[in-house]
Amino acid sequence: MLSTPELIGMEIEKKRKEMVDSAIQRGFNDEYTLRLSQELDQLINKWNAINE
Repeated sequence: MLSTPELIGMEIEKKRKEMVDSAIQRGFNDEYTLRLSQELDQLINKWNAINE
């Protein structure tokens, strides 16, 4: 069974790929791309808080 940090790590990689794909298709300043970036930041912050 995967631990919480591993699950969050998987979510981070999924969100990162989604953001990069969006940036390529829509542009870096697109509202959707920026929202994905913010969601990715939140996941990274959560991961960092767990691993401190």
